[in-house]
Amino acid sequence: GKVCASCASHWAVEQESQGLAFDEISCPFCSTHLVSHGSLLATFLGKDALERSQQRVRLRETQLSNQDPLPSHGNSVLPSGVLMRLGLKQCPGCGEGMQKESETCHKMICRSCRARFCFRCLARLEYFNCGCTGAEHNFVDPLDGSIRSHQ
Repeated sequence: GKVCASCASHWAVEQESQGLAFDEISCPFCSTHLVSHGSLLATFLGKDALERSQQRVRLRETQLSNQDPLPSHGNSVLPSGVLMRLGLKQCPGCGEGMQKESETCHKMICRSCRARFCFRCLARLEYFNCGCTGAEHNFVDPLDGSIRSHQ
């Protein structure tokens, strides 16, 4: 199946409104990042939202270039094989390393940037459910342990 242009446009606008950068906005069906389809993404977002999402990319690149690299492998991230062996994944919002404490549902809230996402497929879940875990499942806030409903 394919996603209609209207739904894809709505999805792109929702992702941008959640604070995603131009290169983080993805297709709701196949999860392909839409940056490879720049003109289509520009049509979906409109001029102002497109500029905001592109500015987020520039801001992130500036912040990364101003950080000291982590020791060890000579770069700022661990190799993906090491992350997998440790059971870690990176938050799709900020890149912070995360680990699940149990094998129940996959819904997570990042303690750093507060992004809501699926630990299994790394889809952002602020407005949509990815299907890895049912919509009846809730989020557990990592800061205070409170239950947060799926919006």
